[in-house]
Amino acid sequence: FFVTGIFGLKAIVSQLLSQSNVDAARVWEICVRYREAHHLLPSAWSGYLWIGRLVLATCLFIAMYLIKQSRAARFVAAYALGSVSLFFLGLVIYTCGEISLLRYFWFRFPDVMVPLMSAVLVALVLNDFADGHLRINFLSHSLQYKMRVIVKRGGPIILAFVIMLFILHSVRRLHTSFNYLGKDKRPVLEWIAENTPKQAVFLADPTIRDFYIQAQRAQFVNFKHFPQSASDILEWYERIKLSNGNRSPSKSGFASKKELRSNFYNLDEKQIRQIANSYGISYYLGLPQQRLTFKSVYSDSNFTVYNVNETDKAKDQ
Repeated sequence: FFVTGIFGLKAIVSQLLSQSNVDAARVWEICVRYREAHHLLPSAWSGYLWIGRLVLATCLFIAMYLIKQSRAARFVAAYALGSVSLFFLGLVIYTCGEISLLRYFWFRFPDVMVPLMSAVLVALVLNDFADGHLRINFLSHSLQYKMRVIVKRGGPIILAFVIMLFILHSVRRLHTSFNYLGKDKRPVLEWIAENTPKQAVFLADPTIRDFYIQAQRAQFVNFKHFPQSASDILEWYERIKLSNGNRSPSKSGFASKKELRSNFYNLDEKQIRQIANSYGISYYLGLPQQRLTFKSVYSDSNFTVYNVNETDKAKDQ
């Protein structure tokens, strides 16, 4: 891990050092409270089920570390407790009000490792029981024998079934991720890829997350593709505001996407032209019902592509 991770040390150091040329407090406010709230901010998480799961998992890890004699099981339990410690450290930082420090994603690694390590430890316990290394004293020998047979024979089948479900679910998510655009957006994005200059910059709905992939063109701003440097984060948020009618989104995280989409298609010609002139925008991807006076270069029942840059018009001609 250290050898492969050493290449990232330069980026880590640059993030830890204070940056005097930008408003760092503003940057991390945008990062933690707006863009990454679903990962970084406990107050943005829905319900309290995560608390119960965290407590139960922690108790399981401690019990396995203290009780189990197996070196493998103790190692897994120790690794899991290390993961939990990151989560608790994040909660301490949040409780102390140091919101900017939450940008280091204290909860992201435990989000994956806690359920995974819990499953591994349960599997190790079942394996010990099936092999006869673990006995349940209050059960009769005959009942324990039957249960061992069930675990030995049924365990691998259940495991294989669960793995297949995970694989199918992952394939379905991948398929949905790359085809979520559906029939309505794909024609216009394919037309853009085939009929516009490669250096063209598009003012398009920020919530179309795969615009870059489908249209293969630069986009003014995209909600999904969040930058990492402080100065770029400020610029990104400024562009989000401009796409939102020159005002800050009222909601945070993914909850703001509906608002962004609605306000983007309600931009008037003056706002679109101001953005186009200030940032060198070539085209605006709008809706047919907007009835803008810009030159329309493509239109279907769902979208219209408008040329909003005179230089690009001349190139097209």
